[in-house]
Amino acid sequence: MVISLARIIAYVADVAACASFYAKHLGFAHATLPTADWAELDCGGCRLSFHRAYRGGAPVNAPTGSSANPHKVVFLVTDIDGFRDRLTAAGVAMTPLQTHLDGMRTSQGQDCEGHVFQISDR
Repeated sequence: MVISLARIIAYVADVAACASFYAKHLGFAHATLPTADWAELDCGGCRLSFHRAYRGGAPVNAPTGSSANPHKVVFLVTDIDGFRDRLTAAGVAMTPLQTHLDGMRTSQGQDCEGHVFQISDR
């Protein structure tokens, strides 16, 4: 049996804004037509999906990303220095590049609702 990652779902208040953030800044194409409740981006082998968040049957109208609701999506990039520079030039706050003990380099940012994402060179 072969198992692979099909999609990552982030529960958000504004589906369109989150899908647009990742489409604009990371270059992913829409895999489905966005609705108020659902959008999916093609990330090359995996889909990043945004689902409208509800609490108690009512839509959530405030950003859902916080340290109390952690999740992190990691994107593999070939030119981490250049890609990080592109994001920061576009106004995306990114952490300084960190080199881990195994040599892997990463930087973290936040999307428009406060969800943490990371870029990595492997």
